[in-house]
Amino acid sequence: MRGKKAKPSSNPSKHVRRPVSTRPRRRSSGRKNPALAEAAQLRAQQAATAEILKVIRSSPIDIQPVFEAIARSAITLCEADLSGVYPFDGELIQFGPQHGRTQEEMDAARSTFPQPLSRLSVTARAIRAATVVQVADVSKDSEIADALRIFRTVLSVPMLRDGRPLGAVTVARRVVRPFTNKQIALLQTFADQAVIAIQNVRLFNETKEALERQTA
Repeated sequence: MRGKKAKPSSNPSKHVRRPVSTRPRRRSSGRKNPALAEAAQLRAQQAATAEILKVIRSSPIDIQPVFEAIARSAITLCEADLSGVYPFDGELIQFGPQHGRTQEEMDAARSTFPQPLSRLSVTARAIRAATVVQVADVSKDSEIADALRIFRTVLSVPMLRDGRPLGAVTVARRVVRPFTNKQIALLQTFADQAVIAIQNVRLFNETKEALERQTA
């Protein structure tokens, strides 16, 4: 019995060999899209400021949780190795919440507070001048105290109320890498939020004292 012959395909294109493309395939460069990275950074900043405002509302009589939230957000969003909040009572700088120090560094730093205004630290300079101060390379500044030379680039933004300093928010890096204008602006936002928190606590205490006097 003879086998049946295969019928020719009704679609000749199936048997046409397509030319192989010689164009190289696009490979991912691994680089982040600048626009996407900036958008993600903006969302992170908005989330941080919203979280700090939430802490302010929930802590009308305690300033420490607000300072803690600011220090925690500052070290991350400013890409710093150290962040700290330093209240100022008009005469002395106090040691506030810190992030990024080792325990040994923390103990050594705490032992130097409270301290008067001077030029020995970037924080003191910012409070004294009531303006933003950044030292790009601490090793080139002969006035900085030796104990602070473990950090190379330092930025401090004063917390101002009607031009009067109430403290400062400071960030630092262990390598020479100046902070950008955007990071400076962000730190100024945090400093403004710290002032709001300080004023809220002050008003709360004044109202409480007034009520106590009335009922005494």
